[in-house]
Amino acid sequence: MNKKKIVVLLSLVSLLPLSSCLENPFAGSIINYSSQQENISVTTKTSFADNKTDPFTNGTSYFKDIVSATGRYSPKTTGNIRLLVVPVVFQEDQSTYTSSSSTGKKVLADLNTTFFGTSSTTNYWESVSSFYDKSSYGKLNITGTVTDFVYTSKTLAYYSLLLSSKRVSSSTVITDGLAEGIYDNLFTGTSPKYKVSDYDGDQDGVIDLFWMVYMSPYSTSSDLLWAYTYWDSSSSYNSLSNYSWASYSFMYEGVATGSNAVDAHTFIHESGHQMGLDDYYSYDSSVNSTAHRYSRAPLGGNDMMDYNIVDHCSFSKYCLGWVTPTIGEKDHTYTLKPFAESGDCLILAKDFNGTCFDEYFIAEYYTPTNLNLLDSTIKYATSNVKGFSEAGIRILHVDQRLGKVSYNRTLGGWAWDGHYYDNVQPLVSSSSEYTIISSNTKEYCYDSSSYALVSLVQASGNTNLMQEKDNRTNHAVNADLFTPLSKVFGKDVFPNGTKADEGWSLDFYLSVDALTTAGATLTIH
Repeated sequence: MNKKKIVVLLSLVSLLPLSSCLENPFAGSIINYSSQQENISVTTKTSFADNKTDPFTNGTSYFKDIVSATGRYSPKTTGNIRLLVVPVVFQEDQSTYTSSSSTGKKVLADLNTTFFGTSSTTNYWESVSSFYDKSSYGKLNITGTVTDFVYTSKTLAYYSLLLSSKRVSSSTVITDGLAEGIYDNLFTGTSPKYKVSDYDGDQDGVIDLFWMVYMSPYSTSSDLLWAYTYWDSSSSYNSLSNYSWASYSFMYEGVATGSNAVDAHTFIHESGHQMGLDDYYSYDSSVNSTAHRYSRAPLGGNDMMDYNIVDHCSFSKYCLGWVTPTIGEKDHTYTLKPFAESGDCLILAKDFNGTCFDEYFIAEYYTPTNLNLLDSTIKYATSNVKGFSEAGIRILHVDQRLGKVSYNRTLGGWAWDGHYYDNVQPLVSSSSEYTIISSNTKEYCYDSSSYALVSLVQASGNTNLMQEKDNRTNHAVNADLFTPLSKVFGKDVFPNGTKADEGWSLDFYLSVDALTTAGATLTIH
């Protein structure tokens, strides 16, 4: 479930659509480069042989380092990290939620299972910890603590009035204050209950993962009673940065009442944001309210960072350092084992710069197994989307190139200089940064709004996912996976001569020679 503070292009008015969850930590608007009436400088890639063969040219932490320098701190994503879960009770419910009441005991036990349980103890799917252990192929181990209940000094009605009367600019002002109050209560004083070092697996002085789970049902009509991730930027709280905020009722969203099961989908998705991942669906509102046209869906819903379903895709896992993609070469044949179990994936590009911050295609052998199984079998509780129920090659088009943006006080927003940069070091500045130029949200693209951060290449030959539609059923289908019988990538789909965003075109095609339960055989011709 998602919520983000949208800053609309060329407008200083901030919107808070209830369909988004990643809050923007920067004030001011994004200024689309085309509005500055200058020429965009794009480097054209010319030679497939120029690809770097090491996909981690700048190390496996490069994604974390670049993203963290933009003000969205993320912890390390391999090894052991720590997570603190704080159950938050609004003043009027203090007598209901106590560590000794039956209601309180159940919620605390369910939170422990949701975040730290095993697959079997959830009685449904996965916990946050077990999901990330499997998704990372054992590379990320999350442990932590659910604290006792923390009580606010004010009622929910009080906080809601602050928002409705515009005494605060957004719900994050409230949750920043709550996070800071919790930090003071738990980590400071003469006898603090917890030590930052106990929740700082990478020992950088910042709590790795911080969660506040409020004891009220979520509401689609409330900015505060939703789920989102944000970053506290107060210089007075250097050990507090990334946090997520969500209702306890998300634990029961996909499970039957009285089943003694818990659902971690939303908590897994939001934790992905704390690790630096963006939302892969679009925040764009209806493009024409009269015609009821709806925004594009570049990935078609089928991803944990899209509609909260199935596993993370190869692009996300590459960013997080969990997979080491093979850089494809012409006239070579490759065997990819099922991605859900192996992490095998293949990069197809020209003049690849050796990092996840470039434009490229990435291919994986998708199977409806492991973390994909549940959501490929039944529809997730809050949507009509299922994961692919058949096996095939999923090819993603990634445009995660970096540009330099600076805050322009005259224009009142963040302006891109029109250039793309390869293999830069993180820029630590309050007024400038290297950031990702494309987004799956058109209004967040600094460059052309026809570009996307990551999109599904549809083997069916359709392009509907990148288009606004007349209804909300713009979802990926099994026919969008490549098989020996489907259209061919590089011939029928994205054929030779088709220009990538960066200006280069592929001079090869990829055949899917065979698909078996053991693996897929692919040849680059």
